[in-house]
Amino acid sequence: MQAIHQIGANNSGFDKFLTLRFYKTFVRPVFEYGLSIINTTKKTFKLLEKAQDNAIRKIFHGHATSSTQAIKHMNKIATMEERKMVLQAKNIYRTFQLPNTTLIYTMLRQVITTRDTHFKKLQKRNEIWQSLPLPPANSRTLPIFITEKLLREAINKYLKKNMIQKQCEQFYVGMCRSNIANDPIMYLPMHNFERSRIIRWRMGWLPGRPTTCKNCDTTLNNNTTRNHLTQCLKLHQILQVPIIVTSPIDYILNQLPTKQTSNRIKQNYFIQKWIQITKIFNKIETLCHTTEDEMNPDPEDISPLIHWLKPPTAN
Repeated sequence: MQAIHQIGANNSGFDKFLTLRFYKTFVRPVFEYGLSIINTTKKTFKLLEKAQDNAIRKIFHGHATSSTQAIKHMNKIATMEERKMVLQAKNIYRTFQLPNTTLIYTMLRQVITTRDTHFKKLQKRNEIWQSLPLPPANSRTLPIFITEKLLREAINKYLKKNMIQKQCEQFYVGMCRSNIANDPIMYLPMHNFERSRIIRWRMGWLPGRPTTCKNCDTTLNNNTTRNHLTQCLKLHQILQVPIIVTSPIDYILNQLPTKQTSNRIKQNYFIQKWIQITKIFNKIETLCHTTEDEMNPDPEDISPLIHWLKPPTAN
């Protein structure tokens, strides 16, 4: 991480989305070395997951105990346990697809007749592999009929199941989009301070440590918690979101498009919502900041996202 940090993956260099791609390309494979062929203990996985969390915290300048669950979900970063399952399932599949003239294929003919082998344990303990339509345990038939499509579907089903479980158990992950993909807020064009505020909101770092709310009667001793600010700033009414929605801001963020549209109604809708979201975050930053001055950007500095949502028409 230090080497990547020095070449530009830092706070004043590459954006966070690109830096995370550097992490997944160069750093994570170091953590994953050997996972596809060995059975590791829970203690080992705890250390590997801690190493991954520390790398992500370094990218986002988080403190030692800050949560990384939401940012991993938003950037399609699997846990080390999930990576082990996927890598081992792919390795088992490739092993069975080798030509019958290879040494490993010849070895497999003897492995299936042996009671206990390391390779059999890898198959038995792999949740993804066990979900495939395999031959009976006492059969001598090799599962060469397993196709890449079947394996890909099994992997997606496994990751989807884990994602649903995380969204049920972890509040900030539950507020994100319910799909396994990069969240558009990581790559859509916008100012750095706009993206920073949204990411910090998603991760639970904004509003941050509760302070006395300056927007309402200070004698009531209301703190700037997420729930209080939602009610105090009347976010449901401003954003025109149903009252049953827990987080109006996340509700709108989850609607942001992943690609440009030529529909004028949709363009105007998202532009209006983005202007409202920007004003809300300015207000939240002001309430949670020590300064008494309201934090408003230059009105002539139009957000790049607005230009992207409604590109100029060609003459």
